[in-house]
Amino acid sequence: MRPGAAAGAVLVLVAALGCSPGAPAPEPAGKPESRFSGIEVVEQDSDGTLWRLTAREGRGQELERTGALRGVHVSLERGDGRIDLEADEASVAGGERVVLSGGVVVSWDGRRARTDDAVYERGSGRVRSDGPVLLVGRGLTVRGTGLEVDVDGRTAWVGGRVRAVLQGEAQ
Repeated sequence: MRPGAAAGAVLVLVAALGCSPGAPAPEPAGKPESRFSGIEVVEQDSDGTLWRLTAREGRGQELERTGALRGVHVSLERGDGRIDLEADEASVAGGERVVLSGGVVVSWDGRRARTDDAVYERGSGRVRSDGPVLLVGRGLTVRGTGLEVDVDGRTAWVGGRVRAVLQGEAQ
């Protein structure tokens, strides 16, 4: 497999279903709709990132490139780390941008960030959200508006009216 083809393969599968998150796939008159269940794709990108995408179900018109994935889990493993993305729904734009919506959870290194919507951009290796976020992990609770997670560095930034609570360990 040529470099970069693996992640592209994952995204091509999802792109064939690409849609607006939160909206059901349109059903044009006379056009057959494809339905899928128990979707699982595992590939490796040229930079060593192992992709695992699972979805409970998907549907869409492949020729019109519209559809939806539901019950989505994406696992990105690279080197000694892993980040998991979960969402009620997802779509892909141009094979480079994964749009997650509904109950989005980003998990890494014992931390969990929750938000309503997020976007994972392959080129930058970042997960971003402009909405309200709750980040919890190891004695830390942070609330704010806006989230950016660097997948490679497994580092997060929370912006806008941040409220943080630090809890010490019991002695």
